Amino acid sequence: MNKPMPNSHYLRHVHLHVGHVASVKDWYCDILELAVVFELPEQLVILTSKGNCQLGLEAGPPVSEPERVHLIFRVDDVDAVYESLSGRHEVKLRYPPTDQPYGHRVMAIQDPVGHTVELYTPLPGERAYD
Repeated sequence: MNKPMPNSHYLRHVHLHVGHVASVKDWYCDILELAVVFELPEQLVILTSKGNCQLGLEAGPPVSEPERVHLIFRVDDVDAVYESLSGRHEVKLRYPPTDQPYGHRVMAIQDPVGHTVELYTPLPGERAYD
């Protein structure tokens, strides 16, 4: 039988390797309004938003299939976000806001490296994963 871990654990950072840290950082700060909390220019940047998990961008070889990386951000109003991002040349839309059977209204865009960035607003009702 496994013994429980002695301390509480929670996900703190998710890091992505990207070829050009500064341009990808600029995209996340401009498009998703993330804020820089730490930076080693051209090597590493840690970004944060309202939640507890932070996004790290590191210089390094990106994954061979970046579209398989899927980042998810909760937003207050996914339809308003869609309207504000529509038509911006630096935003590649994967799909517009759509109600999903798991209780979220979801849209997806692609970051400059090709990672899928999903934005969602919970539909009415309570779920453990909101």
